[in-house]
Amino acid sequence: MTGSIDVFPPPKPTIADIVMDLAKVDMTEADMSATIVPTVRAHYPDMTPEQLDAAIRAEIRAWDAQLGESSFWDDVDAARALDPEWHENENRSFGPNPGALYDTPQKLVAAYRRWRDATLPVEDLTEALMQRVIPIHAKPGDAEPIAAALMRIIDAHPRRDELLKYGVEQAWHAGKLGKAKRG
Repeated sequence: MTGSIDVFPPPKPTIADIVMDLAKVDMTEADMSATIVPTVRAHYPDMTPEQLDAAIRAEIRAWDAQLGESSFWDDVDAARALDPEWHENENRSFGPNPGALYDTPQKLVAAYRRWRDATLPVEDLTEALMQRVIPIHAKPGDAEPIAAALMRIIDAHPRRDELLKYGVEQAWHAGKLGKAKRG
């Protein structure tokens, strides 16, 4: 008996996925436009040029902002140690070998974090996520945007429910301790 297997089309990539796949560290704005815009347009033909431009620019800023995260360079070092396709040069710079699966530090770190995030205990994962949103030069007045960024990351994280449950447990525990101290 012969049968056919239905092949489903791959899911439509997000604009963030497209930027992550196509952006390069030293790319000019013109190169980014020539590379990224047509790909996004092909997947999102109903977006107006203004919407397309705003969405791409936001994702490029987010892609670029990773370089300022307090934990990014530590994660680059850890990921490079695990990936034989990345090498260190004599002048202490580093980069991917030709044909490496991850050709930018952002892609290397994203893959490393997906792998690590799947295995970390929830309390360690919470700490790792917090480190991702705290800029290197954070100031006390940055607490509100940092908290908002952390909630966006948690909301999109594959372990969202577990992270939210842990957060509620911690808040409840802190509230109970606070009441016991006052009482």
